[in-house]
Amino acid sequence: MDHQEAARLQLLERYMLDELDSVLKDEFEAHLFVCPQCSEELRAAAILVDNARSVFREEVGRPPGALAGGARHHAAGEAPGFVQRLLDALRVPAFAPALAAAALLGVVSYQNFVQIPSLRASLEAASAPRVVPVFTLQPESRGEEQVISAAPGARSLILTFDLASPSADGYTCALIDETGREWLKLNEKPDPGTDMLTLQLDPARIPPGRHLLTVRTGGGRELSRFRFTFKP
Repeated sequence: MDHQEAARLQLLERYMLDELDSVLKDEFEAHLFVCPQCSEELRAAAILVDNARSVFREEVGRPPGALAGGARHHAAGEAPGFVQRLLDALRVPAFAPALAAAALLGVVSYQNFVQIPSLRASLEAASAPRVVPVFTLQPESRGEEQVISAAPGARSLILTFDLASPSADGYTCALIDETGREWLKLNEKPDPGTDMLTLQLDPARIPPGRHLLTVRTGGGRELSRFRFTFKP
């Protein structure tokens, strides 16, 4: 899964609304580890939700029989948009017109003057050319574990490793920390001309300490093991 596919399928919006099935949810969460742009967008969306909850914390009673905005959309047979569905998910009540206008103005102002410029700067920084540290992993049998690290504020690092043998079934890469917890699993399609794989990771999402990287065929046969220690 790449960023274009995640955007085309609207996975971020559906993830926020808890509309993904378990398989797609796991794939998208794995994608977040390797896509700085989606990670920044998710972080920005989470901040927006927190601020919306703060703005709309106090409920104002509705007149008997009145319908909330989302309910009116549904009653009219209209498909609610992402913003409306997000507000429905937050269970935002109906507000008096003056209070609603003031709250909306506050949210829009926050977005225009704080949220959007910050998000734009983050996305530009994520897509700007930069030097990325690259580490070539050695198989477990070739001696001492490697130590890898990333400079403070680094947005990505790259791990490369040779494939012991080609697989027509593709490859499954799993990263396991020193407690035995599998914290990342990625599937790679087969490529007859490839004798190595490359993983691009977000250093902020790599747990400090020792790790084991296992590489298996799509059918489950283990090909290689790599051990390394990550020091932030």
